[in-house]
Amino acid sequence: MRIDQVLVGAREGDAITQIALNLRSVLADFGASDVFARHVDPTVAGIVRSIDDLEGVSGPDDVVIFQVSIGDDVVWDTVASLPGRLWVLYQNITPIEFFTGSPEFARHLEQGRRQLVALRPRVEHVLTASMFNRSDLATMGFDAVTLIPGMLEPRRLMGLPSDPAFGREIRSRAPGPIVLFVGQLLPHKRPDVLVSAHHLLRAHHRPDVTLVLAGHHPSPAYAEQVARFAESLGLRDSVWITGGLPDSRLAELYRRADVVVTASQHEGICLPVVEAMAMSIPVVVSDHGALPETVGGCGVVVRDDAPEGYAEAINLVLDPSRRAAIVGPGRERARVLSLEASSVAVHRIIADLLESPA
Repeated sequence: MRIDQVLVGAREGDAITQIALNLRSVLADFGASDVFARHVDPTVAGIVRSIDDLEGVSGPDDVVIFQVSIGDDVVWDTVASLPGRLWVLYQNITPIEFFTGSPEFARHLEQGRRQLVALRPRVEHVLTASMFNRSDLATMGFDAVTLIPGMLEPRRLMGLPSDPAFGREIRSRAPGPIVLFVGQLLPHKRPDVLVSAHHLLRAHHRPDVTLVLAGHHPSPAYAEQVARFAESLGLRDSVWITGGLPDSRLAELYRRADVVVTASQHEGICLPVVEAMAMSIPVVVSDHGALPETVGGCGVVVRDDAPEGYAEAINLVLDPSRRAAIVGPGRERARVLSLEASSVAVHRIIADLLESPA
């Protein structure tokens, strides 16, 4: 028997790709297992296979786990035509209202929801990693949903060697405290709120702080919009938009960060927050999506979306005495969410599901 996974796209540093590769290690106990994707970035070539190979290897006795986060006609047509058992691992599809300025991207998101609903009669089991995601699935008619651990590895960056050259660049660009956001620069992540909060933080509390926005730019036009907004507030030299970074540089940024923050309004699960907790960095998160669920009471949750709330929360955790009270529980929360702990639970769940066709 084979038990494979399908993604729309795969690249280094992408959370869904990491989850798929971590999950593959568990699935390999049940049979041959590979990860397939339509868009395979060179950073994972040789690790992730092309979806073109899937039809030649997946048979009627095999299982395919489709990791769903966006629509794609080629991927959905391929998955729908496979002869074997089909499971869905739902990673969440962001609502289109966040992407009024990116109609093509919004179209793929809406397409993903329609295609998932159309696929429902074909799906044997649906899995997801948060109660928030399970609620979202219920709106699409999926009532029997299995909750599984996220299969994250919070400590994945901790063992990487230092990057001295990038470390010097960090010290040059950000000689004072660093407030770090890690994630794709997209509207629903609300980097604009973080920039506004940063403006307040510098004006009223911490004039030496630097905001670092680290992550890929799926929409260069939106990234430029964020940069122009920061410049309009006089923050050109204290807001650093890095773009996508290799893991070695991302690890260096985490080591230097004083707080990790996200104002995202829609998250199915948030790997950077868990990575930060594992590395003893306090986290400040919004009260949206699965973020409160993810931090589990071990970070600061901002109940109000206004920049003032984020500025106050960040200032709070920059206080060394407050920081000490947060990082210990955060490390323990990351341990609970560790790949080692998750793998044991997921192995048991997969074994049960294989024995219980829907």
